[in-house]
Amino acid sequence: TAKEWVVLFFTMYRLSSKDIARRLNIFPSTVETHLKAIYGKTKLHSAFQLRVLGKSKGFDRYIPVSFE
Repeated sequence: TAKEWVVLFFTMYRLSSKDIARRLNIFPSTVETHLKAIYGKTKLHSAFQLRVLGKSKGFDRYIPVSFE
């Protein structure tokens, strides 16, 4: 989803769930739900693995539409 892409964006820059939640004005538990969905779709288990995959796919250059 669009929100998952935004959560992924902030995760690529090592923001905590609390920090992401503050920036998006949502609950940290909602951020965790989005991360679980992302982990499930990518078959990964940690933020580190997600960042490695993201860098290899060029996600570190992705900028969400709401930030352009």
